[in-house]
Parts: sequence; structure tokens; C-alpha cells
Amino acid sequence: MFATKYFENLILNTARGQSVSAPLTLYLGLWLSNPGESGTDGTEVSYSGYQRQEIAFTAPAPMNGGIGVQNAHQITFPTPATAVGNITHLGVMDSATGGNMLVYGQFGEVLAIDASEAPVVVAGEAQWWWQPGSDMSDAYKTHTLNFLRGASLSGFVPYIALFNGNPETGGAELAGDGYARMPAVFTAPDVLPSGQSFIANSTQLSTARANLTWGTFGFFVVMDAQAGGQPWYYRERSPREIGRGVTVIIEQGELRVTAA
Repeated sequence: MFATKYFENLILNTARGQSVSAPLTLYLGLWLSNPGESGTDGTEVSYSGYQRQEIAFTAPAPMNGGIGVQNAHQITFPTPATAVGNITHLGVMDSATGGNMLVYGQFGEVLAIDASEAPVVVAGEAQWWWQPGSDMSDAYKTHTLNFLRGASLSGFVPYIALFNGNPETGGAELAGDGYARMPAVFTAPDVLPSGQSFIANSTQLSTARANLTWGTFGFFVVMDAQAGGQPWYYRERSPREIGRGVTVIIEQGELRVTAA
């Protein structure tokens, strides 16, 4: 399954201080064509008695090389009196009618529903997971997945830290006289040519001049606190020794963060 731009923007805006309350109930709907990243491009199934069904997701767990969730129970839709046609996609909505689509996906096989056949989504068939290799931290991948399970997302003030390695695999933050994380402000979400939503640092950022050697810098890491906290996002760069007299500069727009 894929995230819609609506959901991507909710995720990205947490780094702009915006919190969002999770829906108490999510609903699964069926589509005759691809709803797309807008969540509104396709055609939702419509027959007498059809209604979206409540969906509950399992706890985040390793899935397809990443971290994901899946529908915990079988979901059975009302039985149609006439043929429905070919159901190709499903979408998770924040309302029983109208509302916003959060994630969507395509069935492995088209559901050709005839009269008197109830559409069924078996347990574990509706899956959504973060792809391996995504630069969002595992902690925040888990937070976003838990949004689908009723846990709200909290906004935060981002700080840029310098690490000598990947913070997920034992990398450590640099330290030394004059070192401090840099407070950052991100732009409103925009869209890359690839179709992904992104945010970027809105101004040039720079560290203080190092008074002593801080160590080798190999990763930009967006942290959710000025000290301590958790990594939100990280980006590898060419290793560089930060010695006495060196200042690290991040140009405006250099840190582009996507929710994918």
C-alpha cells in the first residue's frame, strides 16, 4: 500500500511543529480504479447496501524488509444484489463517508464480484510498510504506523545534529568545544517531479567554528529535541574531518526530507 499526499503531508508537518490527532476509527473502502496519491482519482464501489467497513491494524512489525502493519481481522462487505464489477484497489479512510484517504493499494488479483457475492478482505491482505532504505528513523516509522492504530502524531522543533555514522546502526553524535545542534525551520510541503511530497530547510544553517577537533562528520541527522531526543530523519554525506577552525554550512534547501 502507498501513502497519499494528505498522509505524507501530515507526517512531514510534524517537523514544522504541527501535531495531529489520530482518527478514533479507520474505514476500509473498495475502488474500481486507482485512487492515486490524491486519494480522489479513482471510482469507489457503489451498490445498494455498500458501506466502508471498520479496519484495525496489527502492531508495527518487520515486514518485507521494512516495518509494517496489516489488517488484524477478516473484513466482509455487504452482499450486493447485482454484479459489482472488477474491484482493483482498496483505500483506508478517516471517515465512514467522505473524509480523507490515508493509504491505498492494489489487490494482488482483481476481485470480480457478481450478484450475491460479498467482497472479502482476508486478515493480513491489507498491508502498509515502510520500504527498507528509507531515511526516516525506525522510531518515527513506528510512530507513523501507529497513527493508523489511533496514536496521534506530535509536532516538534527540529534540530540538525552531526553524526559520525548512521544513528540507527551505532553512529555517534560529534562532540567538542563549541559544538551544538542547529535549530532548523522547514518549508511547507511541496512536490518533487517524482510526485513525492517533501520539505526542505528554509534558510542557510551553520555551526559555530570548531575550537577543537569534533571528529569525522558523515551524517546529517534531524533530531526532535535540542538535547537528547530521537532521530527523525538522517542523510549520509561524504565523510569530513571537523578540525579546529572548521564551520559546517548547510545551504538553503540542501536538506530535502521526503515521507517515503
